[in-house]
Amino acid sequence: MGIGPAAGYAVAQVGTWLKLDPAEFKVAGDSMKSVSLVLDLPDRPELRGKRLAFIVEATLQGREIPVEVYGRVYVNVAE
Repeated sequence: MGIGPAAGYAVAQVGTWLKLDPAEFKVAGDSMKSVSLVLDLPDRPELRGKRLAFIVEATLQGREIPVEVYGRVYVNVAE
């Protein structure tokens, strides 16, 4: 499957309709942090009934070799 979306979902850009709050943050090693996801879809007829996938990317800083981690957020828009 890779980092792409599941079958039937269209990729939407993070930062347009889906934002993380805070957008950037630091987390100590061997720990976790809660981050809010804010979804603000415009009320447009062409979005109704769509299945959207947002690919969220995190970059681990302070590593000798840069490491990126990806996650997916799936949204089913009401008719």
